[in-house]
Amino acid sequence: MSVETRGISVSALPAFLRFLSTYPEPQEVCDVLMAGPLSSILAQSVNMVLKTTNDTFKTVAATGMAAPLVPRYQEFSCSLSTPVSHAVREAEIVSTRMLDQFDRYTDLEIDRSMWEEVSRVTGDLMIETVPIVSNGTVLGVYVVFHDPELVLSRADFSMLSGIGHLLGVWATHPLTETNLDASLPAFSDELAFMLNERQLQVLELVELGRSNSAIGVILGYSQSTVKQDLQRAMRVLRASDRIEAAQRARELGLQGTQNA
Repeated sequence: MSVETRGISVSALPAFLRFLSTYPEPQEVCDVLMAGPLSSILAQSVNMVLKTTNDTFKTVAATGMAAPLVPRYQEFSCSLSTPVSHAVREAEIVSTRMLDQFDRYTDLEIDRSMWEEVSRVTGDLMIETVPIVSNGTVLGVYVVFHDPELVLSRADFSMLSGIGHLLGVWATHPLTETNLDASLPAFSDELAFMLNERQLQVLELVELGRSNSAIGVILGYSQSTVKQDLQRAMRVLRASDRIEAAQRARELGLQGTQNA
């Protein structure tokens, strides 16, 4: 009989540690996590998010994650109010129900309909966002979606945290860093929760009341390019027009200061 905490199988950890010592690719790590140490809590999805050098988070692997969520959060700003930014900032596990996130993390409200659609398929799952730590530095998180009927104990959370430290050792090894460079392929950025610097500049100028033609002159781009940037911004921000997109970008803290 395997020794277990109430949920997470301790007996699976030695095999998982040996597996990590082979410095596998991120996707393999998520696959093995879900099939091994996290199988006893009936994990329905595991994904891994790491902080990049340009102050963003990037999803580097996902197993079982509902299809609409992966491309949407392939890359997003560290400044957004999300369970990921909370867990990284506080270096603690963040627990929330899928449909309760919007009350705590206001920047997710923009995607409420997408999460509700996923929950109709998966149910209102519990989400554990666990820091990945190396030498006292939080590198990112791994996120576990599991059955909300299973209430985790203090020992279970200690085990989740321990896995986060094991992943920290793996993530900082030079052989792993090579694999991270070739992690999840880039999805179409039409859905990603990220705008580039030029698109943010366009939105800042919209907020200042500039027309598309004036924005093109100020930034040195064609009016067609400005229009394309605004169309993408409206899709990303779920906005019905350019003014709403500019306001929403400001509310989300995506914009800096643009002098014009």
